[in-house]
Amino acid sequence: MSRATFPAMPPKIAAGNAGWRSQFRFAVHAGWSRVPELWTLHSDMKTPRNLGLVAVVVFVISHFLPAYGDGSGFACFGVCWNMLWGHDAEILSGGWFYYSGLAISNILFIGLAVALFVTKKGRRLRRVVSVVCFLHVLSWLVLHILQQPPQVTEIKIGYYVWLIAYGLLVAAHFWREPAESLVPLARSVT
Repeated sequence: MSRATFPAMPPKIAAGNAGWRSQFRFAVHAGWSRVPELWTLHSDMKTPRNLGLVAVVVFVISHFLPAYGDGSGFACFGVCWNMLWGHDAEILSGGWFYYSGLAISNILFIGLAVALFVTKKGRRLRRVVSVVCFLHVLSWLVLHILQQPPQVTEIKIGYYVWLIAYGLLVAAHFWREPAESLVPLARSVT
């Protein structure tokens, strides 16, 4: 039994010819190879905003769910908010810093989500702040795992949904948009 040999593929001249047997195309099909990628270029530019929108929806939902013990996410935020203003703890104590940080993280979440829609400035700062907020929220779980005995059972679904919202926000701020030089190309073709 002999093996059939196939002719070598011609070299790919440009990205528009990728996968074509020849480097020439008929006029009828001239736009087919690249047009779908230009359509996705437009949707890729919206991905950070879409992730941000999903993060906000998940964030809001998390506040209605049981988050810790018998309390909802709103109740937990109320405790942290009262700590921030010194109602339930001595100001500048360790507990005050930690719980105030959770309240401030909630406020920064809204600011970071809004920033995705209104500006492209300060991307690096927003990335750093979103990661710091995520890590601070994650520390709640870590502290409960490290306690002796572990108190993870006190953490309810609302906390995990809240943590996912912060993860989505981080992903939205780290999502790389297509290079700015490709945008004029997309507009000139359509």
